Amino acid sequence: MIDFDIAKTWHKLFAEHLELIAHGAIEEELTEASVCDDRACKLGKWLDGPAHAMSNLPSYTELRRHHRHFHQSACDRR
Repeated sequence: MIDFDIAKTWHKLFAEHLELIAHGAIEEELTEASVCDDRACKLGKWLDGPAHAMSNLPSYTELRRHHRHFHQSACDRR
């Protein structure tokens, strides 16, 4: 079973991390790979790793779609 609470938490933390970098609170360079690549973050690695065994489930497909959209939106705002 995909734990959506964990998945949402990972992305909430990732989004907050990006905001802190954008506002100068954290000194870290945002690279195209770290923002745009939906496989580079913790959730993306999980989706491509252990969770991929559940890729036949509609909930996996939906999460994957939202995840890609999140990264594309963040990439467009860079």
